[in-house]
Amino acid sequence: MRPTRIRDIIMFSKKMFFICLILSCLSFSMVSAKSIVYVFAVEAWVPIPVKINSQEAFEMKGTPKGKDLTARFSACKKKCILNSEGKVIFSFEFSRTNQATGTVYNYADEIQLNLSEGSVHYIQIKPKGFNDYTFKELSEKEANKLLNNKKCLLLPEYAQQ
Repeated sequence: MRPTRIRDIIMFSKKMFFICLILSCLSFSMVSAKSIVYVFAVEAWVPIPVKINSQEAFEMKGTPKGKDLTARFSACKKKCILNSEGKVIFSFEFSRTNQATGTVYNYADEIQLNLSEGSVHYIQIKPKGFNDYTFKELSEKEANKLLNNKKCLLLPEYAQQ
């Protein structure tokens, strides 16, 4: 609908002014926001220590599923609030011993994320083949399924200092 009368033109311009004002306020609030990274881990035999830029940050450890030595830890998720911008490297390195054979398995991987102010990233630690774990970046749709999964234990939030 095109405004044809002067009063309609004035009302239309006022509405447009307020819309632009609201959008500019929202853009300024996004600039001051911090980056968020959601980390998900599937079931694992041992807790998975996660490093951010080669510094110990937190441990991905769900609840034990069983009471014996071979019990696995349940899947878990953690929200990380980061103050930094630019390249950030998430990494893990751990080992596990097979109780039956005594074989030691070593696991390590890293993923580089390019953070910008207010960005949100989703990464998952998951098996790659039979004896390996890897990081995988998830889409928002995949991450929402995991965020809404009640079987996936929510760990306390991590805030970078």
